[in-house]
Amino acid sequence: MSYYDNFVKMCTKNGLTPCAAVLQIGVSKSCVTRWKNGGNPTDATAAKIADFFGVRDWKLEEPTKTRVKVQIRKKRRAAHE
Repeated sequence: MSYYDNFVKMCTKNGLTPCAAVLQIGVSKSCVTRWKNGGNPTDATAAKIADFFGVRDWKLEEPTKTRVKVQIRKKRRAAHE
């Protein structure tokens, strides 16, 4: 499975579109297209994404926490304030 496939899987699992996820993470939307075309993220970007989704592996294959749902809720609350 490609990085893009794993990324989309993690987004779907957490109720996000890939574009919404990268915007919340602070990564360019063009990265999603690059991954879709077979590229991989830089080490720094991979670390941000893995941290956001609460996984330890940059390939996004092993969930270790559910912290992402808490982060999403906090951001949604802050947007409504």
